[in-house]
Amino acid sequence: MELTEEDKGHVQPQSDTHMILDTAYRLLNVCNLLHTVCMTAGTTHTLPTRVVDVGNSKRLPSLCLSNGRSDRYCTLSYCWGSSSGWFNTTSDNLSKRTQFLPFTINGKPMPKTYHDAIVITRRLGIRYVWIDALCIIQDSAEDWQRESAKMREIYRNSYCTIAATGSTDVEEGILNFRPAQQLSTSEVVFGQSRPKITYFGRHLKPTIPDKTRLIVDATFSNRGWIFQEMLLSPRTLHFTAHCLYFDCLSGTSSELDSVDNPRPSEDPDLSLKKVLIDQRTCHSSTAYAFWWNIIYEFTRKDLTKEADRLPAISGIASRIHMNVADYYVAGLWQNELVEGLQWVVATEYERVPERLPRRPNIFVAPSWSWASVIGPISSAKMPLSKWKTDWDAETWSSALEIVDVKVELVNADNIYGQVTSGLLRVRGRIKKVDVSHPRNRIINGLLEVPEGKGHWPGKYWEDVIRFDVLEEHLKPSERNNLCCLEVYRCIKKQPSSSWYNHPKDAPVPPNFSDTVCFHALVLRPTGLHQYQRVGFAKLTTRTYFDGCDIHTVDII
Repeated sequence: MELTEEDKGHVQPQSDTHMILDTAYRLLNVCNLLHTVCMTAGTTHTLPTRVVDVGNSKRLPSLCLSNGRSDRYCTLSYCWGSSSGWFNTTSDNLSKRTQFLPFTINGKPMPKTYHDAIVITRRLGIRYVWIDALCIIQDSAEDWQRESAKMREIYRNSYCTIAATGSTDVEEGILNFRPAQQLSTSEVVFGQSRPKITYFGRHLKPTIPDKTRLIVDATFSNRGWIFQEMLLSPRTLHFTAHCLYFDCLSGTSSELDSVDNPRPSEDPDLSLKKVLIDQRTCHSSTAYAFWWNIIYEFTRKDLTKEADRLPAISGIASRIHMNVADYYVAGLWQNELVEGLQWVVATEYERVPERLPRRPNIFVAPSWSWASVIGPISSAKMPLSKWKTDWDAETWSSALEIVDVKVELVNADNIYGQVTSGLLRVRGRIKKVDVSHPRNRIINGLLEVPEGKGHWPGKYWEDVIRFDVLEEHLKPSERNNLCCLEVYRCIKKQPSSSWYNHPKDAPVPPNFSDTVCFHALVLRPTGLHQYQRVGFAKLTTRTYFDGCDIHTVDII
């Protein structure tokens, strides 16, 4: 393919010109024709239930019922912002919109993001675009439940996702005027070996913020639903305030680059995307660990509605299920449930009051699920956590028996969506625990177990528990009525390498070659043999559960 001057990288002064849309078309076309790993994304798929037929110069756009037909289509990813949803599709206007989609209603123009998405889709040579606010009946809970369960197919099968990355509100649009570019110059000297014949040149480069600032740090990328949409989309056109970027499985390109030479992407989410898109790369043996990488990232994103905590990741869960063939229960997987219970609330926002972990104001998930806490979550069994990384020769074993687990679904046809209740019945050793504030209170929500005299290889820690939300949410009387349920234990056979770097005067724990660590759930009683999870414990006193009877309890 012969490149024109436009292909070689020029930043257009505004992104509503035909030139930037031509660049978008070429980027997508080259990917479809030349990128081997992306070619399957260019195939024709069954259309979503409803799509917007973008029309042409002679025909207005309209809402189209697909009736199972197959064709290429685009998807739109954007921030709703503060919009009242006045242009949404509802039960009242659905029939009329199948005839035509108005560009104005009572003199008020269609939200600019929708308008621009239609313009872009037309220029890409695609007839249909899927826009959630227009293609889902927004005042029908039944339709929303049914269509939101199809997010994996909708974005995974999309020919390309149009991302309004530079916008924070649906009224802001995609094709907007750009700020003027300042050109920095640098002198380049050639011919140093012959100083009498020295040539001078100037290298001109637009002062555009790097991709991290324009995309990764954008409000757009901090939204929970968008996180899922980006991971499921095989191709994405990012329209930012300064530059057009194109991401696919082969790498990343922009209007500054040659269109047929994508650069390796530095986006850490690309490896996650490749696993989700290409079934061959997601093996069942690693799928569970991959899931916790997803949870780590997703729980750091924002959601407008608390009820969307599970639905906003349902498409990814549906994709993981294709590899593990496991039963999904409120954000966890049944065959790995003991490991899945060992989630902890991260501490990165402890000094930002508005970002402190909290319980949702409505029921979202049972207390044993990470989805029951709004805040950043990590797995205590994953390397991302500091709870386990010092162990270099260890034997971990489950200490908990899962007797039964069940959840009640809002939509019985969508096991990955909202739940109304959940019960986990387990058998294990349980012990009442008293807690107190640590002498050196470094971390909010961290309390000591006074009777614990445990040791941690390479460290010298007291036994501690971390509440899922701040301990102030529990009354003092409740803090004296807590229990620890043993979940996992680790026997350390050899000292870790970090111990050898310990200060010489540090006390050596007794029986160091047989050190034990327990992971336990911190429970609060809510009824006879019934409990609610309120925290997670790391216990290094090797005799902590000695003499404790095994009980069958329910966690709700």
